[in-house]
Amino acid sequence: MATYQPLGLMPDIMQKLIKLFPSAYAAAAYRQIWMKDLINDNVPSQGRSELIKQLGIGLRIHGSRLTVNQEMIAMLCGGGICLVLLVLVSGLHTEEY
Repeated sequence: MATYQPLGLMPDIMQKLIKLFPSAYAAAAYRQIWMKDLINDNVPSQGRSELIKQLGIGLRIHGSRLTVNQEMIAMLCGGGICLVLLVLVSGLHTEEY
């Protein structure tokens, strides 16, 4: 989710849809970690926020950018929810036989 195409280049509805999947938070966290020095050192301050938004370096929820820790927590919670749903669905499927 938004791994190869930056999140900021997608329409708003796609951005909101992608934020429902845990992999989007992992990709954003990795971008923050890997590009931290590049963004801080080589980009003028007036263009930095726009570049961060367009590249999807750190996701925004309700207007505020998430930290790496918050993105990892969101990824783990989302992954846990997906795992629980998978177990529930597979449990319902086996009861039919």
